Amino acid sequence: MQIQSIQWHWVWTPDAEEFATCGDFNLYMGYCDSDELGSGFEDNYVPGTRTLVYSNPSLYVTAGAGGWTPVNLSTPFWYDGSGNLIIEVEWANDFDDNSFYCGQWNTGSTRCLKVEDNGPAQLDSNVTHMILTGVLGLDTGSFGEIKTCVSI
Repeated sequence: MQIQSIQWHWVWTPDAEEFATCGDFNLYMGYCDSDELGSGFEDNYVPGTRTLVYSNPSLYVTAGAGGWTPVNLSTPFWYDGSGNLIIEVEWANDFDDNSFYCGQWNTGSTRCLKVEDNGPAQLDSNVTHMILTGVLGLDTGSFGEIKTCVSI
């Protein structure tokens, strides 16, 4: 599948707004050999596969129809459907409105690595709800091993 966009599902919470501005926003994709993540962001990638697929000095996102917020990749990423896919999202806390609350699901194992407010890296089992779109779609059962890295 050639991944051309990613969407996150915004969820309402009492302190949430329907928009966010994320400074120095970067989105990377690549492959991982392991079924679970380790605590070093770049150490999780198969060497040479970490690819910058989208970058924006000031990304403005808002909840779209049904709460799904798309980001069209500048560089599509080829995912062969047989390996573990890493999706790494990073942005700077340059703006007061830089939080965008997304739905999550518990994977039962450490499939998310996050850093908040320049704190230590934390392994987590919760992953945000995402839709990947592109050419040559895969069976939905193929996405059970997708992992995310979120650095803020």
